[in-house]
Amino acid sequence: MDQGSRRADSGSRDGVYCKVLDTVKRFGLVRPGETVIVGVSGGLDSMCLLDLLWRMRDAEKLTLVVVHLHHGLRGVEADRDALLVEERAGVYGLAFEGNRVPPHHRPDGGNRQSRARDLRRACFEQAAERWQAQRIATGHHRDDHVETLIMQLFRGTGSFRGIPPVRDRRYIRPLIHVGREDLVRYAAARGIPYREDASNLETVYLRNRIRHELVPWVRGRVNPSFDRALIRFSSILKDEADLLDRLAEAAFARAAQQRDSCGGVLSLRREVLEGLDPALRRRVIRMAYVRLQGATSGLSWERVDEVCRFLGSAGVPSHRRFPLHGGVHLFLEYREVLLSNEDLWVCTPYRYPLAVGEFLPVPEARGGIASRFVPGKRIDLEKRRDRNLALLAWMPGRGDLVIRNARPGDRFRPEGLGGEKKLKDYFVDRKIPRSRRVRLPILEAGGTIAWVAGERWDERFRPAAGADSCLEVRWVVREGSADTGQHRK
Repeated sequence: MDQGSRRADSGSRDGVYCKVLDTVKRFGLVRPGETVIVGVSGGLDSMCLLDLLWRMRDAEKLTLVVVHLHHGLRGVEADRDALLVEERAGVYGLAFEGNRVPPHHRPDGGNRQSRARDLRRACFEQAAERWQAQRIATGHHRDDHVETLIMQLFRGTGSFRGIPPVRDRRYIRPLIHVGREDLVRYAAARGIPYREDASNLETVYLRNRIRHELVPWVRGRVNPSFDRALIRFSSILKDEADLLDRLAEAAFARAAQQRDSCGGVLSLRREVLEGLDPALRRRVIRMAYVRLQGATSGLSWERVDEVCRFLGSAGVPSHRRFPLHGGVHLFLEYREVLLSNEDLWVCTPYRYPLAVGEFLPVPEARGGIASRFVPGKRIDLEKRRDRNLALLAWMPGRGDLVIRNARPGDRFRPEGLGGEKKLKDYFVDRKIPRSRRVRLPILEAGGTIAWVAGERWDERFRPAAGADSCLEVRWVVREGSADTGQHRK
């Protein structure tokens, strides 16, 4: 090799090292004294990653642990991958952990690459737990970032961020600003051995078709600097998306209200959502979904957009339900938008006998009923302003007392409204949301509705002036549940 070639190789080698070190510093990928799990497959990118981290380990005071997962899919070739990684870890004097996927867990059928990726992630996280590592380093590089951006664009996921340098505060990608061609030159200059996985050439996978067919075509026919242009465009959109996310966080804080944290129900003020720009409205819905599910994986842009367009339309029905993903339902009600892992508009019919003097739990309504007899001199009809309490003219012998939820055809005579009314019409007139209607406790005395808990007594059970005693019934709301009277006009 002549002197000029040696200088070129040295420049390439040091150039990559400086670029990776800059990425590590700029994004705070590691801190002095941390233990880093280095996921190494034996391929070009991960073998270069291992070498680069080994070179900076003393300056950054890092402890490196090399972890390799043998998927058991490529026979002797996979055995050679594992042997190469173990030998290289020995050359660097680093701890090595080799793992093998059990036969019954090996990825087969469907998207094998995706399944293998999930297995590697689980392997790395288990290793991090064993070694008490703070970081997990993977060999994703700039070309992977570009390919991911194209896949996100094609799939219309609503995300155009590609592969971030840091994910979940744990996974780090020190090579994310280095291209594959630079890594090839770096490996040659440093004498780093690596192995090629033949499956990376199979164009049956979308990523491989993008890598081997689409990207070279665009570079050759459209723009040789296509990679940089796409990354720059993504970076601009990321900055703007980050701004929108901050605005959406503030909007979420205005919209969110306590509903039933114990029951896994998240409530948003409908009027706040309706007043938001569509871009913020979509983000707030997605944030609410993340609060329940932990991530937006599987949540389609189309379904979120459908909800947002419905909220932004005039004259829409007061109630509507949208199934989202992963068992989460979104419910539009009079004043609320509810997200829950259960169907809030369905409640199994319940019916419990009420014994005066004993507390009756009503789990379906997330509360209970307390009852007692009150002597005549202590009857205070002004208490009727408390809609969670009823004073009723009832004595033993006037029929059994039962607590149940609403049934089709229910009718009663609401105190102060005059005349009989269908319970369904009363609910509509009072704008009581469906999620509350289906589980609201109703006191039935001798087959007649005497009280709708949290709402009104029946006029026929109003205590007469000078009565010797009456029945006092109180609806006790479980702590953390919604106030049963919150929907009054």
